[in-house]
Amino acid sequence: MVVFHFSGHGARVQEYQFMREFLQDLGRGCINPDSSCLNTTIVPYDAGDPGGPVVQDVMGHTLLLMRSALPTDNVTFVLDCCYSGGGKRGNVVMRSRDATLINGSAQLPQLTDKEWPYQQQLLERLGWGPQDFVNQINSKEGKGFFVAASRANQQSADYPFDGFSAGAFTYLLTQYLWHETNPLSVTIPIVAGSTSRLSEHSQVPEYDPTEIARVREAPIYHEDPSRKSAEAAVKGLTADGQLQLWLGGLEPTSLEAFNRGAVFTVIHRENGTLLGQVTLVDGSRDGLNALGQWLPATAGDTLEIAIGHLLREKLRGLPDVITLRVGLDDTLSTSEQDQAKSALARQSSIEVVEVGSGQDVHVLIGRYDSNVQARMNQSEVPPEYTPPLNSIGFFSATQEPWYRNSFGGPGESIEQAITRLAPRLSSLLIRRMLALMANPYSQQLGVGLIIEHQGAESGIRNRRGETVTFIPVQEERGIERVPACNLINVIVDNSGDDDLYVGLVVIDAAGLVNVVFPFTTDDARNNLVFKGERRQIQTLRGDVPYGLPELLLLASPQPLDSTLTKLRQVVNTLAIDDGTLEESLCSSTNTQRGTLMARLKQTSDAPSAVDVVMTDMFGALDGSRGNAASGDLPAGPRAVGVDQIAVISRLFHVVPAE
Repeated sequence: MVVFHFSGHGARVQEYQFMREFLQDLGRGCINPDSSCLNTTIVPYDAGDPGGPVVQDVMGHTLLLMRSALPTDNVTFVLDCCYSGGGKRGNVVMRSRDATLINGSAQLPQLTDKEWPYQQQLLERLGWGPQDFVNQINSKEGKGFFVAASRANQQSADYPFDGFSAGAFTYLLTQYLWHETNPLSVTIPIVAGSTSRLSEHSQVPEYDPTEIARVREAPIYHEDPSRKSAEAAVKGLTADGQLQLWLGGLEPTSLEAFNRGAVFTVIHRENGTLLGQVTLVDGSRDGLNALGQWLPATAGDTLEIAIGHLLREKLRGLPDVITLRVGLDDTLSTSEQDQAKSALARQSSIEVVEVGSGQDVHVLIGRYDSNVQARMNQSEVPPEYTPPLNSIGFFSATQEPWYRNSFGGPGESIEQAITRLAPRLSSLLIRRMLALMANPYSQQLGVGLIIEHQGAESGIRNRRGETVTFIPVQEERGIERVPACNLINVIVDNSGDDDLYVGLVVIDAAGLVNVVFPFTTDDARNNLVFKGERRQIQTLRGDVPYGLPELLLLASPQPLDSTLTKLRQVVNTLAIDDGTLEESLCSSTNTQRGTLMARLKQTSDAPSAVDVVMTDMFGALDGSRGNAASGDLPAGPRAVGVDQIAVISRLFHVVPAE
């Protein structure tokens, strides 16, 4: 088995003169079919001066020859890079060396002539002539698997997560592989669903070949792993006897919940035997590295026993103070950014962070200008997903319009925009809090969230602590596509040992929150899913605004009525009646049927929604699950155990009716 994974920058170079001579008998000036005479490359760390006329990149054609010459079909090449449109965008850096080449506005460098002799050696070893080489480049089938982090007209992002930066696709792929091993045709769409949470349109991974049976049968690395699923591993010891931990399997959105009060169980990497327990040293997490204190399962076991073995989450600590980190995009003028900072400073639990500082941001506020629009057009984003030109609203960290209905009119001032967006920021803070609790792979309740749509099912199941994700057929991003007014059935599958109380929360494509099950919480027993039961708890319909609404399932052995009541009270204080909400496209006489849109037009004199969430909703969680007073955690973080609550999230893609 051979795995080649490159995570870095890509580029484009001019076609070799040697290659043009090689192809002259075919009457072709270039090897690529569009006759642009440009070739894609990967950029090694010693590639040379990026502004110089000659670079020492590695051509994609060379990678093809190397891959074809390997003496095995169990080959996987993964490229997390892109080839044009590089440079800073929003709060990320695009993984291309060529910042000015998206429209061919600069002279491309040439490649050093040192690579051509190596290509000739490989061609001779393979016995390929010019036509064979061209045929292989244009073929949809090659040796093994090839995976790209984005399409040819898109960019791959170097993304700032909580405490570190990494190639977004590389991190999301490897994080997923800590938990599941599915065929390639399932793995890449699932990871594509994760990249969609970061950037809806800018980065959709793809793979080749797509039409052969092997991609529907074999995992990405061709063999099933022998190790158990986990969130982390013990990689070594410090001089003072602490364990060095690698947290590569944690959910990216929940990393902040592992700064203080987190506890893991240590299991044998092959047979799953319990070896002990590790308490994360408060404040020691640095990106995906942390330190832990060891408590062996058997008295007398030494620290060395834990090295190389796996960690599964037992307890996380929700921060006692949670903020929404807001960045001000450079599509706003300096004066507008100063005004926005002053306006945002008056809102509680909002933290303004400098864009490009390396800190992760939860949302950007910016202007949809002509440059952003040109990029959306290049990515072929339909007009129903784009806001009015020169309007102000929310962007993702990749400077892509996020929540189309967050944008106002073209003539709106920045101060008016911040006032209008204030309740939506509170709604995003609630979303952030729920994301900190998300534990689809680590939860030990045996609960699954199943979506039934047009006779087919997709979702996530959990059987005795092992999770299996199954995706909609033919959906390249692994996200259920729901035409407007179509109905979906939401099913809870309880394969655990306890009866579970459940609730459903929708965050619609405008960023608004609503509790869609239960509608009332007068009798908590109505919200029970019994052990061994598979129960349809709600029917929802797709509706405007178009985009990616999110459905969250909350499940617990203890009643959730207090938590859901607090959450419902909070969302009803958000005064969203600013003229940007779209009226429903669908008629329904069933008042018990929910929707993938949140209609929050109530006004209230209640205290700040942010303060209510912080003190009431998480207070309700504390009251039902234990806090510092019970000895579970030091003062500050709220304890959330994997055997006490499960939070599972699913995205949908609501599109115009067909």
